[in-house]
Amino acid sequence: MADSRSDEVLRPYREAVERHGPGFEATLWGSREAQRLRFDVMLDLAPLDGCSIADVGCGPGGFATHLLERDVSFDRYLGLD
Repeated sequence: MADSRSDEVLRPYREAVERHGPGFEATLWGSREAQRLRFDVMLDLAPLDGCSIADVGCGPGGFATHLLERDVSFDRYLGLD
């Protein structure tokens, strides 16, 4: 029973990976701009300079890239997907 539910939940993501390859489009998050806005809001709420970060559900690592683009000087970054 659990396996059929897992397959049902994962199906759209598997199809997106088949269609687009592993990357942003496979995350089904809408647009890159919307993703950037979400990340900026998170940085406004919790400045991460000097912090260790565990990004659970990181996908292809978009948040790590965003942190580097914004010159956030985090201590460590661990991405788990």
